[in-house]
Amino acid sequence: MTVLDQFREAEQALTKRLRELRPLADEYRELEQIAQQRGLPIDDDQTTQVQTKPATSRRRRSRARSQAASPRAAATKHAAASARPARQSRATPTARSAKRQPGNGRGGNRREDVLRLVSQRPGITIAEIGSELKVDPTGLYRPVRQLQHQGAITKDGTKLTANHS
Repeated sequence: MTVLDQFREAEQALTKRLRELRPLADEYRELEQIAQQRGLPIDDDQTTQVQTKPATSRRRRSRARSQAASPRAAATKHAAASARPARQSRATPTARSAKRQPGNGRGGNRREDVLRLVSQRPGITIAEIGSELKVDPTGLYRPVRQLQHQGAITKDGTKLTANHS
């Protein structure tokens, strides 16, 4: 392959890449115009900066923290807040507290439910308790640990038994 052939290949690759990037550049210009119409700052210095840390060493920041750190986000937040009404709570306090209460209004809490079932059926497993209570068994590990710590129940493998004192 001659130098001239290599040059022609490079030109063809360049032309192909330009065709690929054109829609993205057009979209950028459209978004830039919209941002200008809305009075949002467009800081080319910030958009062209490249972080040098490798992706594996980056830690995710919470949305609130990353938005607070960005001056662009603060301006966007201010513009968005003035454009829409304040968000209202979706649930009333009574609905929220009822939702949080274990047993959904059956009275009692998860620990009492677990202790009752373990007393009634020695050797029952957490999976069986979850099935009986119609809840996800993973939500029962904490109350079981608390009951173990209090000495109310013992766990042998997967089997639970009540300690009657």
